[in-house]
Amino acid sequence: MAKTPTNRPWTAKEFEASLEEAGKFARGEKAKVKVSVIHLCPQARDVKEARKALKVTQPQFARLLDISTETVRKWEQGINPITGTASRWIAAALKRPKLVKSLLMELTAARA
Repeated sequence: MAKTPTNRPWTAKEFEASLEEAGKFARGEKAKVKVSVIHLCPQARDVKEARKALKVTQPQFARLLDISTETVRKWEQGINPITGTASRWIAAALKRPKLVKSLLMELTAARA
């Protein structure tokens, strides 16, 4: 299938051809497609990496996020999905661990 310039809408024929290629790919047939994997939520390995970057144990991490230690354990084992605000804190911790730890400790102290 020829590439469609991004400055104009697809024609019905181009769209149909694109759907045909997607169908081939879904059936496991050879297809002209580009596949990208986008993780919308942190994965189990990200939780552990973030916790290690913050240099805290599972119970300490749980306290910082105001959740149970069991939840942290299930996240790290890939049993439960990581969603909501916690997923954003985890993503931030992977990028700026010192800042995130400081902020979470301040918020934890304010809750006490």
